[in-house]
Amino acid sequence: MDIDETLNHLRKGRIRDIRADVVPSAPEARYPGQHLIVNCVYDPRVAQYQPTRALSIARADVAEILQTIARAPELDEVRSVNIHLLYHKTPGD
Repeated sequence: MDIDETLNHLRKGRIRDIRADVVPSAPEARYPGQHLIVNCVYDPRVAQYQPTRALSIARADVAEILQTIARAPELDEVRSVNIHLLYHKTPGD
């Protein structure tokens, strides 16, 4: 199963895009193995929220991403998960 497909259901109103990739560590790395990088791009309207509300939403989204990853058997061998929450203002926003 494709990792992006696994996370695709998280694409809802405030999450514009979510992409993930498993990357191997460098040979001399302190923590060898596979590492999952997740990039989550928010809708620019999120910037209009009060900071405490935006942080609460981000925390809930991270928890949902981690729960999804924990249920995905194809990601059992992943050593670490790095989740990046991004906000990109696009022309016209």
